[in-house]
Amino acid sequence: LEAMACATPVLCSNTGALLETVGEAAVSLPPTDPARWASEIERLLGDRSLREALVQAGLERASGFTWERTAERTAALYDQVAAG
Repeated sequence: LEAMACATPVLCSNTGALLETVGEAAVSLPPTDPARWASEIERLLGDRSLREALVQAGLERASGFTWERTAERTAALYDQVAAG
């Protein structure tokens, strides 16, 4: 999210919570395929349109993650748990 918020195109692992976090705003890759990572890095470096699309998508995606929203959702969850 920090990279996206800083207008940096993102490549990330396709495992864990990363996919849920980045959505469609990043190129996701298997962490065990270094050749694919190298290929995607080269593609990203050579494709200005892709970089610009990822930057824009990343800025939009990151804007949905705010501390205020996190606090609101956490408090709502606490309320739900406390209510049983």
